Amino acid sequence: MFLKRYILKFLHFFKKKDEHVTVLIFKDSGLGEVKARNVHHSTLKAFVIGGLSFLFFAMISFVAASFLFKERMTALKYLAENQMLKMKISEYNKKLSEIEAKINYLQEYEQKIRGLSKELKISPKYLPQGGKETSLDSLSIEKNLSYKDVEQRLRDADAIKKRLEEKEKSMADLMDTLNAIKLVVDSTPTILPANGWISSYFGKRVSPFGRGIVFHEGIDISLRPGTPIRATAAGVVVYSGWQQGYGRLVVIDHGFGYKTKYAHNSVLKVKIGQKVKRGTIVALSGSSGDSTGPHCHYEIVIGNTPVDPLKFMKSNRIASLYSGRW
Repeated sequence: MFLKRYILKFLHFFKKKDEHVTVLIFKDSGLGEVKARNVHHSTLKAFVIGGLSFLFFAMISFVAASFLFKERMTALKYLAENQMLKMKISEYNKKLSEIEAKINYLQEYEQKIRGLSKELKISPKYLPQGGKETSLDSLSIEKNLSYKDVEQRLRDADAIKKRLEEKEKSMADLMDTLNAIKLVVDSTPTILPANGWISSYFGKRVSPFGRGIVFHEGIDISLRPGTPIRATAAGVVVYSGWQQGYGRLVVIDHGFGYKTKYAHNSVLKVKIGQKVKRGTIVALSGSSGDSTGPHCHYEIVIGNTPVDPLKFMKSNRIASLYSGRW
């Protein structure tokens, strides 16, 4: 009711014509001086209309500016989010490249393990079976993914990378174990030093030199003179020279307490300290020392105790123990 009355007065004011309005001006001089000014009604009306128009346009400008500012801030927000999304996608692609490289590396590593296990004649059933292969297709980024979606993909990629690293460690431990087994296998004398006929076995026998019953600490392999004598396992030459009874002798230390002796040679092919592999030619057969004919006297010693070399052979067939493959 109160507002309605003032609106009616305001409209009545604009309907008046050819009237004057007296405006009183009070001066702040302390003397109470007052001046009166007569203002034509049309002038005052123009002033009021101008003021209202200014206020209206000011409000319109403020609203428009607020709207544009809001739009600008929204655009900046989207731009910032887009930049962050690009950074996350770049980070994700980098992780994918790392995962792909790791998968390729592990595949090559697995082939090495399987190759070594095959060489050692270890059945594949005793090797760890690989899990489900990781497909990079499942990790690819589709279009229109949100920032949260990419972050989730990053977490998934981190989890996969961690599993691959754990698998790599497991495979490295397995490779260390296989290498340790290979070292033992390579260092174990499991072949004959030459392809010939065993003319005298390990154990008690009648001495060929008329000394009665004696203990033969190795085996004798009858050979043609000059036949290559090969190391029966990997090791280091600890003796290469003449020794009473043995003639020209080679002794190889294979580690793990094993030593092998190759006696009665005509020519020695290795020196003390030289590393040899299974199959390395260490001498040529002959009949030096206490010998009744060309042959190779072969011994295996564990600690200081001679043992029967035939117990280490891969096969019990006399003539085919030497495989000929080195």
